[in-house]
Amino acid sequence: MFTLLSRPKDNVKQSAWPLWAYGLGLMVMPDNLALASQFAGQLGIFAPLILAVSVLIFFSFVRCYANLNPIYGSTDSQEKEGPNYLGTWLVYYPLVIRFFAAILLATGLTVSSGFVFNEVFVYWFPNFAFAFMLLAGMGGLQLLRKTHRSRAQLVFVSTVLLGLAILVVTGLITGLFQDRVRAIEAHQVTISGLFLPLLLLLGFDIGIYPGDNSLAPPPESTKILKRAIAVFAGFLIFWVMTALLHVDGLRLANTSIAHLISAREIGGQAGRVIMGVMIIAGSCAAVNALFEGVVRLTQHFSRKGMLPQMNLLPKASVLVMTAVAAFLMTSGLAGEELLESLIRVTLLMWLGHYGLITAKNLLGMCQKSGSDQGVVHGQNRFQLMATAIITFGGILVLVLTGDQPMLMVAIMIVTICAVLIAGGIYTTLRPSRSG
Repeated sequence: MFTLLSRPKDNVKQSAWPLWAYGLGLMVMPDNLALASQFAGQLGIFAPLILAVSVLIFFSFVRCYANLNPIYGSTDSQEKEGPNYLGTWLVYYPLVIRFFAAILLATGLTVSSGFVFNEVFVYWFPNFAFAFMLLAGMGGLQLLRKTHRSRAQLVFVSTVLLGLAILVVTGLITGLFQDRVRAIEAHQVTISGLFLPLLLLLGFDIGIYPGDNSLAPPPESTKILKRAIAVFAGFLIFWVMTALLHVDGLRLANTSIAHLISAREIGGQAGRVIMGVMIIAGSCAAVNALFEGVVRLTQHFSRKGMLPQMNLLPKASVLVMTAVAAFLMTSGLAGEELLESLIRVTLLMWLGHYGLITAKNLLGMCQKSGSDQGVVHGQNRFQLMATAIITFGGILVLVLTGDQPMLMVAIMIVTICAVLIAGGIYTTLRPSRSG
């Protein structure tokens, strides 16, 4: 059940569906729908353009990920390298970020789903009871077979995309053909608003399982991930433009439930119900994808000797994440500004992971021999440099303009120091293991 390397049983087309489902898992979470609506309220007609630029940046991330990550590789040297594509000192960075994101988002998303279930569907049912049930369900899902988990994930993601399609089509029909179109203007344009879309497309790497031979070969995997990102970005572009046709931009920019307001304005009570289903399904998709991502990476690290080689370690990681999230829920952290700041800084560090991979690609390209320095090579190097600058610049801007910038900086410093210490210990002990 928790075997890391399995013989390929499916063809490329079949194995593409889990890649799609898990790659989109974090993207379809309800927080992103709210953030996209707020972002559209700020930038108005310029929002689709900024989203399109973000897609190009993430295409660059996918290419960089394919060049470095041994998940895509098939050579002996890459297999022996394991997950050291960022170097031994930062080897635990992706695992730590996924672990923190899984706990924090599981806390926030399940509680939000509980409130939505209480307010939209069953008024008498306690919201926290539903939140705990949802969290327990996502933890229990990880105990099922891989096929069942993948099918459940596909259902979660498809439900969100279907709901978006229904709301967009309804909104365009009622807006364009019933003379309900509003003037789409830019409001409250800020430098931080220009970088917000970088947070909407995070998580594509969850769809790639370390050492899983059933995945498509590197070129096909890259194409699948790019299609997934482009498709979801297309859904978001239509969604934000439809929302702007029905809701004033200032109203969207100044509320944390912009997605619910937009759905209600588009489809009335039916639209509100559809968005309620999307919020619960999107929460399940994000939490399940994050749990799955941590489990798979834990297995890979264990196999490479970077974590204790215990068969129960993946199951234990799920229990720990579920238990910690449940504790945070009971502590009253859910719904607090502190949790929002913790989630934001974790996502920014995830974005930083992509930036580090891009920087390493750029460094490797610059170290190539002079014979490789052609026109295409120069264009690729310029693209990587621009991607890295935008990524790290965006992280800096979003941290400094956040609600608690000092706290976010402190968390980043502590996390990176802890990762470096763990990487240093691994680097010190590594020769004795190999010898």
